[in-house]
Amino acid sequence: MIVRIDLGVLEFDVSDLTASQADARLHELVRERERTAFVEMCAQFEASGLSERSCECGGELKVKDRRRRTVSTLGGQVEVSVRRLRCPDCGAQVRPLDVFLAPGRRHTLPVIEAGLYLATDISYAKSAGALAKLTGARISHGQLQRFAEAEGPRIDAELHRAADDLYGLGLDPGEIVTRTKDDTLVIAIDGGAVPDRATGDDFEAKVAVLYGVRTQVSKGRHALVDRVGYAGLEDSVTFAKRVSTLAIQHGMRSAGRVLAIGDGAGWIRRMIRDFLPGAIYLLDLFHLKRRIREVLCEDADAELFERVVGACVAGDPETALRLLVSHSPGPEKIEAHRKLLRYIKTNATGIANYARSDLFGSGCVEKGVDLIVSRRFKGLGRTWFKPGALGMLKLRMLRFNGQWDHYWAERLAAA
Repeated sequence: MIVRIDLGVLEFDVSDLTASQADARLHELVRERERTAFVEMCAQFEASGLSERSCECGGELKVKDRRRRTVSTLGGQVEVSVRRLRCPDCGAQVRPLDVFLAPGRRHTLPVIEAGLYLATDISYAKSAGALAKLTGARISHGQLQRFAEAEGPRIDAELHRAADDLYGLGLDPGEIVTRTKDDTLVIAIDGGAVPDRATGDDFEAKVAVLYGVRTQVSKGRHALVDRVGYAGLEDSVTFAKRVSTLAIQHGMRSAGRVLAIGDGAGWIRRMIRDFLPGAIYLLDLFHLKRRIREVLCEDADAELFERVVGACVAGDPETALRLLVSHSPGPEKIEAHRKLLRYIKTNATGIANYARSDLFGSGCVEKGVDLIVSRRFKGLGRTWFKPGALGMLKLRMLRFNGQWDHYWAERLAAA
């Protein structure tokens, strides 16, 4: 149906106003017209529905009652009149406006989107306050939190279905990005700790970042042109299935070379081995150096440190192990020394593969963990329950991938 609303002409005296004062006045008048227009739009839609009074049973629907509903819009809060019709013959009841304004909905989807966008950067309480200041829409911090929790499962539903189809039915997810035999696809994997309100401990948010094109944007600065990230709280096997499906979609099968980088954690090594066939595993050099530095931290160890790191960078973990075995650490470093030897042995393949690549670091996923996890989930007094954390994790992932506007445009179209 067509709704016709006359917004009229805005007229006010600016002779005694500055440009800033006029801007503030204009903004308030426009918001006032927005609210009036929304109420009029609802009234016209309801009137159209009221024109048809026939019930499915053949009886005539009659107005039973009328109530007021408060709705938060981008123009602010409005009150909308809602009439309920009842059939005296069969007792069926209907509200014509429910087709247009979903029953129970107290906020329009654009308001929810705006609130959640703010909440991806600041606390729910601050987001609610900022939303009220900027738009006049009223939404509590608890409502925002529930909206985030409900939104999480929707965001990656398509990828999850593709992974289930791949590993359950053997259906190829297809390629979104097709690469050539001269291309390299990089898959960097890591995890970030999230404070758990339920246990007082931490749970892990797993993150993977994929890219194939790295371009220089200025001196010393590079950008990952086709970067895409995935983050989740699921177990390592489910996470691996979803990341591998995403990797196939982004050209893992067509690329000439696939590099998979991790910090040496067992679940990452197993994921690369079992779910990224043909990928070259690389141990992140930053984590390796940090582990070596924990043992060779004295001034007298500087030369040995350089020799051990040099052997690793050359792709020779055996020489690095021989050098470390010949080192006699102090009593306080014996346990760290033993753990370092085991770390290099279990990640020997990831070190040896340095000779097959000029890529040593996983800075992209470290940055991904920082942007998606650390900046929002960590901080003084911040703790999370898993369902709420999952929703916020997925929302932040949307922004990390630059997909926020596309996702909400689809949500608005589907609504």
